[in-house]
Amino acid sequence: MAKRSVVSRYQLNTNKLKKPLKIALVSDMHERYADDIFEKMKLEKPDLVLVAGDSFERYDNIRNKPYARSTLGFFSWIVLNITYYINEFFCLFTRFYNKSDDENTFRFFRNASRLAPVFVGLGNHEERLHDEDYDFFKRYGITVLENADTVFLKGDESLAIGSVTSLPDEKWLDSFAQRDGLKILICHHPEYYDILLKGKNIDLVVAGHAHGGQIRINGRGVFAPTQGLFPKYTKGLYNGNMIVSTGCANTVAIPRFGNPRELVVITLN
Repeated sequence: MAKRSVVSRYQLNTNKLKKPLKIALVSDMHERYADDIFEKMKLEKPDLVLVAGDSFERYDNIRNKPYARSTLGFFSWIVLNITYYINEFFCLFTRFYNKSDDENTFRFFRNASRLAPVFVGLGNHEERLHDEDYDFFKRYGITVLENADTVFLKGDESLAIGSVTSLPDEKWLDSFAQRDGLKILICHHPEYYDILLKGKNIDLVVAGHAHGGQIRINGRGVFAPTQGLFPKYTKGLYNGNMIVSTGCANTVAIPRFGNPRELVVITLN
């Protein structure tokens, strides 16, 4: 299950587009191998690619602090440390864990940029991107959005794409939600929906972070960072406008179960 990948498809209706728009969504690469995900994406021929965070491992020892804006506080810090050491233990005895290598991510982005316009949101593992990373994005025409938005043009139609980071700019978010036309928001953290996004006029929210709950039983994830046990948002369509990806990588030694790695394809009709 650690190596298996699938394509999950969603169709949403909108009166803000004249023609269908196909979106490929990926998340949580964590610098692991994702060439198989790209090969599936190439066959889909998307109009644009959205990346919902944690493509790189660029952070300062995240075990020493709770995730950004987590309301779980001290409990989150304890769980994060316990999870880290359990993972390190399992790494000694299993083959489910793949070491990170940022060339995996660079290769994926190079290939994706030749396929369709790429829009990248950042996750909690990307709080310290390097200057070289930004140079790379610029060189390949990849748009990185950090509490910011841009306009995507397809023929004579346009839509707004924005991304909120792990440290949200709520003033910018309110302004984005009030824009006219179709609006798509990249938000790495699905748990932000209830505290930041509910009731806002945003047509589509795409998220990751939860890794599908790692182990899924009867269609429900068991554990997700910052959501804890039996998390609310792990995979699929929620509230009619948020789609959560299970991610492109298996990043811990504990294997996925009932939870393959995933490319999400969204068609807006």
